[in-house]
Amino acid sequence: MAGGTNTCARRTDGTAWCWGNNQYGRLGDGTTTNRSAPTQVAGLSNVTALDAGDYHTCARRTDGTAWCWGRADFGQIGDGATTQRLTPAAAALP
Repeated sequence: MAGGTNTCARRTDGTAWCWGNNQYGRLGDGTTTNRSAPTQVAGLSNVTALDAGDYHTCARRTDGTAWCWGRADFGQIGDGATTQRLTPAAAALP
């Protein structure tokens, strides 16, 4: 899965790994440091799918929950806040 300037992948063990531009924390590793090699998304396991917007990334877990991180000034993360998330936050699904 590739975003505008970053890429993420799911490993067979259910972990998510991202690399590239980390503006707004879109790599989910707890920093805003750009990465030229894959870095594990912090605290996220049992991932079944990944998708990315221009400045944020989301994952679906085996339990059906959605977790997102990165830019959130328009509520992209789905947790009701409008501040960036450097690590995954649970989306408040109905």
